Amino acid sequence: MDDRDFRISRNWIRKTIKHGKKKSKFNSYRLKHVLERATGIYLTNGEFKTLMLMCGFAPVDASRLNWVYQIDDDVLDSSKKGV
Repeated sequence: MDDRDFRISRNWIRKTIKHGKKKSKFNSYRLKHVLERATGIYLTNGEFKTLMLMCGFAPVDASRLNWVYQIDDDVLDSSKKGV
């Protein structure tokens, strides 16, 4: 990922994803596709997980391939409308 894609992706995560109290129904693989539809930027699952960590979102279980986070699904559900 180049610097431009990194900055855009990081900013999208910071603006779109909010911490929540429950495990999300969105895992890292699904979230990276939401980001791709919103920004046009393709990331690998590993790149997306690294960005999430950098933005302060730790996985519930890091041993899983597709990480689940405690994030607010309502924010993501509304961001997907019209996508």
